Amino acid sequence: MSRTTDPVGHWEDLETWLSVATDSLLPKAAETLKHQTQDQLDNNITSLMRQDPSQSYKHKELAKITSSLSHTLMATLKLSDRHAAHLQQELTHAQRCVEQLELEAQERREGPDEVEQGAEEEITRLRETLVPTTQEMEQVKTDYADLSNKLQYAEQLLEKAKADFRDKNGRIKALETHLDESRNEISRLTRQLDYIKEESDSFREELTHAYELRSEPPRTRRTPVSPLPSRPGSPVPGLTHDQKGEGAVLKHPPDPLEEFYITTKLKETAPASHRSSRGLDLKDLNKLARNIGKFTPNVPGSQEIKGYLQDVDFHLEMRPSTTDKDRLYLIRATSSSEVRSFLDRQPAHTKTDYNLLREALIKEFADPESEQELVAALEMKQGGQESSQLFYSRLRQAYFGTHNEQTWRNT
Repeated sequence: MSRTTDPVGHWEDLETWLSVATDSLLPKAAETLKHQTQDQLDNNITSLMRQDPSQSYKHKELAKITSSLSHTLMATLKLSDRHAAHLQQELTHAQRCVEQLELEAQERREGPDEVEQGAEEEITRLRETLVPTTQEMEQVKTDYADLSNKLQYAEQLLEKAKADFRDKNGRIKALETHLDESRNEISRLTRQLDYIKEESDSFREELTHAYELRSEPPRTRRTPVSPLPSRPGSPVPGLTHDQKGEGAVLKHPPDPLEEFYITTKLKETAPASHRSSRGLDLKDLNKLARNIGKFTPNVPGSQEIKGYLQDVDFHLEMRPSTTDKDRLYLIRATSSSEVRSFLDRQPAHTKTDYNLLREALIKEFADPESEQELVAALEMKQGGQESSQLFYSRLRQAYFGTHNEQTWRNT
């Protein structure tokens, strides 16, 4: 380590750089140690050395220990330099006194013996003082070399702590970037899953509606319409774009569901004059559905079943051509999945009679016994010796009671 001409100025420059490097960890550390004595600094070093060097410290704790040790060693070195300078001044002064006394002794050789003897005693005393001063000077130099080595080791530890800190910061940023990418991927997959679920529910409702219309007697069947918007492309396998229309021909014999769907599409594309004069078309029904609030049972803020049915009747009373099928479609389009599931469990004669269907809806969603039966069914548990068939029968009786019992058995 290079030294300047002024030792004190040299250590002040080094202390300034050390303060800049450690102020973020130990603010005003140099000012705290500035007025401490040598004994206090030695106690600080002893306290720091008592810590177990083999222990694994965090990088921030290690940086604080290293910074504190560096500042303490720096203050000790400054005190040593001041003490050495003071001793050097005393040594110079003593040497000058010796030289002065030797000159005076030489000039007074002819003088009295008592003066010469006093001068010799003074010289001897000064020489005796010079010996311990020289030894102390050598000890100060040894301490200075030891403290310089310790300071160099502390600086190495500080650089190591800084490098470890930068490395950990880099890894933390990389992990945060990876976490953000994972969250974006999860969000994308969630949206994709929701879209797939909506498509699946739409297809299920479309097929269920087609099956209900298929199961009705031919004399009461009218042009069925899909509850969903038309999709691009041919919805039936085997029917190409060039084969659409009234003259469309399948490449292979269709099953009953495909045949019903093709018949429905052909009727929809037929001129208005050939359509049935009974009932409303899909466009009018969808327009009415947008003006009716969705009915969701047991949800705060949702209207009750009677008010909901009155709302449906109000929008249909000005249309004399409305059929029970139109009412069923409108209820399905403006109700939750729980209500649609209840409609699916109804027998055919209930679905075709709006009054019976209305009574069933009111009894199911307005009767307080329905909620009590649901609570009783949820609290029911299977006995240890009870067979699965017996437990299933009790559970069905508790949940449905006498509602739709015959329909449930048929399904």
